[in-house]
Amino acid sequence: MDYFELKSTCRLMHRLVAGARVRTCGQDANRTLMLSVKGGCDPHQETTLILDMVGPHSGLYASNERIQGESDTLLARSFRNKLSGAGIKEVIMPYPDRIVCITFQLAEWRNPRQLWLEFMGNFGNAVLVDPEMETILECLTKQPDDDGGYLLRFPGRRFQNAWIRAGRGRQPLSNLADAPSLWPVEESPRDIVSSLQRTWAPMTPELGRSLVRLYQVEGWSRVEKEIRRVTMPEPEAELSCDGVRQRLFSSASIRMTQIRSDRFRNRKQTLVQRVAAAEARYRRSMAAATRDLNNLPANEVIRAMADSLAAAFHRLKPGMAEITVPNVHDPEYRTITIPLNPALYPRDNVDRLFRKAGKTDRAVPRIRQRLNTLQDELAALKSVRDAIESCEDDTALSVIASQLTRAGFAESNTRQINPSAMLTCKPFLRFRSPDGWDVWVGRSAVENDILTFREAAPWDFWLHAHGFRGAHVIARNPGKAADIPDRTARFAAEHAVYFSGARGEKAVPVFLAQRKHVRKAPGNIPGLAIVTRHRTVIVDSPPPPVES
Repeated sequence: MDYFELKSTCRLMHRLVAGARVRTCGQDANRTLMLSVKGGCDPHQETTLILDMVGPHSGLYASNERIQGESDTLLARSFRNKLSGAGIKEVIMPYPDRIVCITFQLAEWRNPRQLWLEFMGNFGNAVLVDPEMETILECLTKQPDDDGGYLLRFPGRRFQNAWIRAGRGRQPLSNLADAPSLWPVEESPRDIVSSLQRTWAPMTPELGRSLVRLYQVEGWSRVEKEIRRVTMPEPEAELSCDGVRQRLFSSASIRMTQIRSDRFRNRKQTLVQRVAAAEARYRRSMAAATRDLNNLPANEVIRAMADSLAAAFHRLKPGMAEITVPNVHDPEYRTITIPLNPALYPRDNVDRLFRKAGKTDRAVPRIRQRLNTLQDELAALKSVRDAIESCEDDTALSVIASQLTRAGFAESNTRQINPSAMLTCKPFLRFRSPDGWDVWVGRSAVENDILTFREAAPWDFWLHAHGFRGAHVIARNPGKAADIPDRTARFAAEHAVYFSGARGEKAVPVFLAQRKHVRKAPGNIPGLAIVTRHRTVIVDSPPPPVES
């Protein structure tokens, strides 16, 4: 909200909540404080005041619903303890800047308390103050001082509002209309806008650019009229209580949608970055393992040197630096030169070569096994990243974040979710095959996980489009038949293709396996599975199916 929008909102907010009493307080993860109040222009209406102190859309909002994700933090409990039961006396903007003062009154208090909302700059703050003692009772965050540092605000310190601290050199904008000589003269319009913002209040970048354009095109007289129009606007028509609620609630609904969208987008971006960082670590580990494998001496050469030296042991003498002997692994018995350690006895040189050969024998399969494991986990992480990028709801994203945390790919401060939340997803898509079999289709990574590993029985049949991200399909087999009918197999395979990235493709391979041959991939990530025994069905992408 800019200054003028915030001023209009405060006027409507005063009409809506003046006389209302505070019931509770909550806090959102994005430095958003929420006060739940009841009363005001409608004695039975419960309203949530949203004090959004962060981001480009920071401001004061009123809503008839609560923000999803609100939490009862220690700071929220502190605000609630100091404001619970208090009545709202007034909501005003005492200075020509984005500063709001909400006054609370309670019979048990000696003096009213004020909640200062400072939206100046990028570091908004909410400070609860005892105005008579000029003492801070509670505050939401810290405020930067004039020198760019941070002035810590906490209970017990003396309060000095942001206008007094940062706006001492600014003058009311209405004074500029009476003093044309004070109009700044700079080299560029951008410098003029900056000078106006430093000197006059209220002043927004948009208003500054508008005044500069008017000055360049129509002259000072037009600028003077615009300043008077802005600083002394025509009184707005009085709205009814329903009109006030409708205007404030519609604005809050848009902002709450933005809050949810921003939170979801930020969580998704954070998870993608963490998975990408894990992928980079696995690639570095694979590079190191490949380098170790390449640096190992040839296993056949070491073994040939050890056997040849043992066969010519009678020729060894102490102090020899090398020896040339026939290669017993060569059919033509060509000679081979073997370096020796002169400080070792002949038997120790032979044992050293055999130990080196044995170490190489053991190291090669271990490194190759590690490379295979790293490659599988890297492919699993890529699938996880694709699943995160395709998430469209917060429930699925929260489950993936929880599983990533348990697998060690994400930090422990990732928001956890109860596993029972996985069951709150919408029901699976359900179809009936030509043979009368029930065919269930998952619509997300979470649903795929629940469908395959919770709902499906071991004798059910599982299908998935190979090489594409998409749905898990289960053909229910309550009769425990040994095989699936051909028409049902084709029917389920076509649904697996349609509800996947292969939609519209020709000759798509679909894996068909019994559920008992499907297990979860390493990391316990929703939707990822490994098939140990299957057959492949080739089908084309079908027309849109009809749910039964």
